[in-house]
Amino acid sequence: MALAVLAVVLAVENRGLVEIRLLIPVVTLPLWTALAGMLIIGIVVGLLVGRPRK
Repeated sequence: MALAVLAVVLAVENRGLVEIRLLIPVVTLPLWTALAGMLIIGIVVGLLVGRPRK
């Protein structure tokens, strides 16, 4: 429950627009969206790297 409240506070406090360059195109989006995207990418990479090998 506390993590959900912190996530909402983080999203509300980081509503400003940021420009992110993806090689050639420049994408403008809210900061909370960029942070959430990087969190998801980090989780996926962590799961792939931390997976036991056969």
